[in-house]
Amino acid sequence: MSNVFNIPVQNTSAEFKTLIAKAAKSLLNDGIVVMPSDTIYGVFAGYCEKQIERLHLLKKRPVDKPFLLVFPEEYPLEEFVDMKALDVIGSQAIDKISELWPGRNTIVLPKNPALKYPTGNTIAIRKPLKNDNVFFYETLNKYNKPLLAPSLNIHGSQPLVMLDEIKSIFSEIVDLIFYDQVFVPGLPSQIWDLTKKPVVRLR
Repeated sequence: MSNVFNIPVQNTSAEFKTLIAKAAKSLLNDGIVVMPSDTIYGVFAGYCEKQIERLHLLKKRPVDKPFLLVFPEEYPLEEFVDMKALDVIGSQAIDKISELWPGRNTIVLPKNPALKYPTGNTIAIRKPLKNDNVFFYETLNKYNKPLLAPSLNIHGSQPLVMLDEIKSIFSEIVDLIFYDQVFVPGLPSQIWDLTKKPVVRLR
């Protein structure tokens, strides 16, 4: 059964910083971590074949429905995005990235063809804003690599919010749960497809 930690309200406290370090360490050690994000609760894991498979299994999500990635602030897009294809799409897409990031916007971009996952030609990425959730932002940036970031639910069901529900479904299949008693989930992120001309909002 996974350990559950309550995130303190005071984000400058020693306990708050200790929990960030604990979450980042678990992720670095191939753990799967539940925590609030900049939008809703999510279940997070590092980008590698084993973790991709684990997340699809625990969420019962078809492999042809890929997870989005959240990026730390300074991580280069080139590792995951086909920059040449982005240049071909043109300045409208590049300008839109600057307009939407960082923030609660998921952007669909042309995928680096060297990547096996996702299996298609595009990849969905978000760069969170610190003020939208300090714990999530600091954990992501301490981990300092992109994270797989699906919502906290079994595929096809509503995202979870209450701790009892989270524990009943996920406590046996994730490594750590970080719960914020004052966190108010917002709407899922907007999704913008920048591979289209003109740019299309999907959600």
